Amino acid sequence: MATTGIVNSRLLVIQVGTVTISCLTDATFSITRNTRDTTCKDSGGWSNVLAASASWEMSGSALFSFDGTYTYDDLYALITTGASATVKWGSTVTGDTVYSGTGLLTSLEATSPGTDENATYSFTFMGVGAPTSATVS
Repeated sequence: MATTGIVNSRLLVIQVGTVTISCLTDATFSITRNTRDTTCKDSGGWSNVLAASASWEMSGSALFSFDGTYTYDDLYALITTGASATVKWGSTVTGDTVYSGTGLLTSLEATSPGTDENATYSFTFMGVGAPTSATVS
């Protein structure tokens, strides 16, 4: 049954293929639409634009572990080989929407902040082509 009301952020995850990245602390999906300037002397002093190319990214942060289902080590393998992967952002609840596409891992950073603190890592996938949306079944 689809989620109703305001969505609790713990339901929203990033998956690589069909596997959820382990111990996520945040997950972001962003789309950017570029524009092209069409301002001319007939514009009456106002800027005019038309839509141009678009791009998308999925990024997140997670707690570092060696024994999770999909961890830093798996992302490390992707970035060092330059392989792309199917990535998904959204809920795994039946009836909810999930956004997906082919992504190239462009950033991976591990952090060990200080004594008695959690080690973390962050990552960014850049979209290759257009993303799609679908209903989780």
